[in-house]
Amino acid sequence: MNIYITASGKKDGFGSQYLSKILALMFCDHYNFKYVHTKLYDLDFKQQDKLGENFYKFNKKQTWLDYWEKIFNLEKLYPIYNKKDYDFIFDLTDVIKNNFITMNDDYLYHNFNPYEKIIEISKNYKKNQKLLFIIKEFPKMNLYQINNQNNIINKLRMNYINNIKLAEDTFNVALHKRKSHRVKSRYQKYGELDYQTIFKKLYNKNKNIKFWIFSDGSREDFNNFNFIDDLNATLSISNTKINNITFCFNKNSLESFKLLTSADILILDKSSFGFCAGLLNKNQVIYTDYWDQPYNEFINSNSI
Repeated sequence: MNIYITASGKKDGFGSQYLSKILALMFCDHYNFKYVHTKLYDLDFKQQDKLGENFYKFNKKQTWLDYWEKIFNLEKLYPIYNKKDYDFIFDLTDVIKNNFITMNDDYLYHNFNPYEKIIEISKNYKKNQKLLFIIKEFPKMNLYQINNQNNIINKLRMNYINNIKLAEDTFNVALHKRKSHRVKSRYQKYGELDYQTIFKKLYNKNKNIKFWIFSDGSREDFNNFNFIDDLNATLSISNTKINNITFCFNKNSLESFKLLTSADILILDKSSFGFCAGLLNKNQVIYTDYWDQPYNEFINSNSI
């Protein structure tokens, strides 16, 4: 049947919204549906992104959204949503109304799957009619076959152009660390990311590593580090002193995203922003269990 899918309805940050679109692509690849791209119409920066805040403040919201759209540049690969192109449009973004989740389920950890609802609706229409479904949440990544995952990620990586990198002629390890007080208590099912142990393991394998920590926090959020100046620090863990650590506090989010994608090793925290950067990173990505399920090429931190 002529079933078309577009990902829309989310109102949070870039990572969450674009991860939904990437999962929609895998969903379509798995079920042989056709993906239609709905561009970003709003982003929630939650006072974590000064650059984005300024674009909104000076009425340049669309310019800001266009910058983010150009990173994945999906409009080059897929048709843009235009309601005139379809015979019938079904809005399935209300996940409670459509029985994709109940009030007793945990939203973050719940696995949404609109497939049966799509098929149920489609049975009432002719095969030559174009049916578009607007969907907000999709099955998590680990529920797609590896070939569905790779089909989409390889296509996205080939389409991605990045002209900025971390330090040249250096083996760069980057971490995107969310400020802990912004991570609500219900997010803590898997606990805090033990990135310091990961640092130690990597450092013991290669003393020439350069570590980068991107954070919306400040020095006060990293009390275990010995700061040499405002941005550079060392870290002592169990008789191991790790040198060459640089912090990037509240850096331009667009630049930060691109730098994360260029790291030789990227360590992921509980963040869809970092997760999306990891999907575009062609090198090594270290993942620790949380609600966003890993891409098959990610390396679990327990296996380092």
